[in-house]
This record gives sequence, structure tokens and C-alpha cells, in this order.
Amino acid sequence: MPSVKHIFAVKQREQLELKEFFRKNLEGVGFAGLDIQKTPLGTRVTIKAARPGLVIGKKGSNVKGLTEVLARDFKIENPQIDVDEVKNPELDAQIMAERLASAIEKGQHYRRAGYGLLRRIMRAGAEGCEIVITGKITSQRARYVKMRQGNIKRCGDPVKWVSHGCAHAKLKSGVQGIRISILPLNYDNPKSVTYLGPDKLSPEFKDRITAKEPLAAPVPLVGAPKEPVAEEPVIKEAGTGEEPVVEVPAKEVIGKIKGKLPGADEALEEDAGEETDEGAEASDETAPEKEAGDETPKEEVDNEAAPEKEASDETPKEDIDEDKK
Repeated sequence: MPSVKHIFAVKQREQLELKEFFRKNLEGVGFAGLDIQKTPLGTRVTIKAARPGLVIGKKGSNVKGLTEVLARDFKIENPQIDVDEVKNPELDAQIMAERLASAIEKGQHYRRAGYGLLRRIMRAGAEGCEIVITGKITSQRARYVKMRQGNIKRCGDPVKWVSHGCAHAKLKSGVQGIRISILPLNYDNPKSVTYLGPDKLSPEFKDRITAKEPLAAPVPLVGAPKEPVAEEPVIKEAGTGEEPVVEVPAKEVIGKIKGKLPGADEALEEDAGEETDEGAEASDETAPEKEAGDETPKEEVDNEAAPEKEASDETPKEDIDEDKK
């Protein structure tokens, strides 16, 4: 009994042989691939092509001939061929590779044909495209030319959305290989996530969603600038002698004067600022005068008073006693 690996390998080889057979016999129809399904009634083979009319032929003549070949050469029981049209052939890499190969075989320059096909693919709505042409392009030495535009995924889950195609252009100088990779625009990108909201979710996930609490306003690290406070006017009262100068608020002085002198209230209300300045200047002027008057030392005062006392004391005690008698 054959192993499971051997069975799968045989099936894959049969599918590869079928693809090569249809690719050779269906040139110019835009062959995109095969889809083989086994049913109780037989084996259904679906051919994907850009021009399904050429595959079917007049009154289904081509389909009948292909069906006989599948039953005779490939030993497929009761084959049934269906033809499916490719809706957007510009996004199919295999179809585009065959078109580029046929254009190069007809004599068109590889650079002009390649960039023209690249612009056509991008206009059709592709996310990115890459075209690689290898072989004897301009000289007898083989090299390769790469044409790229947009974004092409190389690894990860989105790679399965990339369409790959391969074709060969047979020229006098040799065979040129053509490889094309196309990434469609509506591919499943894990980075692009759209939030549908709680209304469009299933009831299983609605219970898990909890309303988030509103964020509190952030506390500023630096306090707000304080408003400047107006300073009250101050009147300086000069001290006498060794007493220091005392600062008295102007409101207290005005409160003591109001109501005691006639006409003082009106004068204070009109020129309150001027009087305070004049009073301050006057107090500053009188201070040095008092200080100058107080400069006379106490010793001189005591010396002046001393002779008088001494003179009064010169009278002898005997005269005083006589006067008393």
C-alpha cells in the first residue's frame, strides 16, 4: 500500500501536467489557472481565462477536443470542462506575464513594453507590482532588469495575497524569462484595523466591552502666574532723637484727619496722591534739622548749668544761719 506522502505527490504532479498542457494549447487566450474538483458524477475542471470565447470555440468544438484528451491521455473519468472569465485580468500576474512575453516576441523593446504594462497594472488598482526580465536582453551576456512600483510584501501573512506569474519569450538570441508579482489593493493588511463600534459587534463581545472613565484634567506642574497686587501708599513719620522712622499707612492718617478740619475731606479726595508725596518730602527735610539741633552734646549743657550751681553754693553757711535768725 502506498504511503500518504506518495499519494499527495502523485496528485500534485498530475495537476502540474494538466496546467502545462493547457498553457501550451491555449496560447493567446489569457490562461490564468485551473481548478480541479472531484464529484460523484465525475471530475470537474474549471479553466480560468481572460477570453473565454476562444477557449470554447465555435459551438464548443475546442471544449469537446480537450475533453477527449483528458479522458484518453490523463485517464480522468468522465471529465467536465467549465470556463470561467477573469473579471480583472490586469491584476492576474500570469495573464500579464504572457502578454509581456508575446509583446517582446513581436519585436517591441523590453523597456517600453515593461513600463507600459507596469503603468497599466497600477492604474487597474494594484497596491504594488514588480516585473523581472532575465536573459540576453541587450548583449550576448545574460543579465536581468527589474521594474518596480508601489509596495510588494516579501514575508508574513500578506504574502498569500501576492499573485505570481511566469512566462517565456522565445527569441533568436535565446529565451527570456519573465516573472511578475502583483499585490492587489484590497488585501488583508493586519496593520490596518478599523473599529466598527459596539453597535456592529456580536452580543458575545458586547458584554466584554466596558465604558471607559473620562480622563481627569491634567494638573499643571507650574502654577498659574499670580495677578500683581497694588501696594498701599505709605507715609513716613520722622522719629525724634534716637527713635527710628516709622511707616504708617496713608489710610490711617486720612481717617484721623477726616471730619476734624473744615474742607479737608474735599482736598483729600482730589489730591490724595500729591499730599502723600509732599508729606513724605517734608518729613525727609525736617529730619536732618532735628538731627542737627540735637547734635549739641549733653556735656556742654551740664557745664553751662554747673557754674550757676557753684556760684549759688559759694555763700557761707554762717550767713545763711544769720539770715534765718
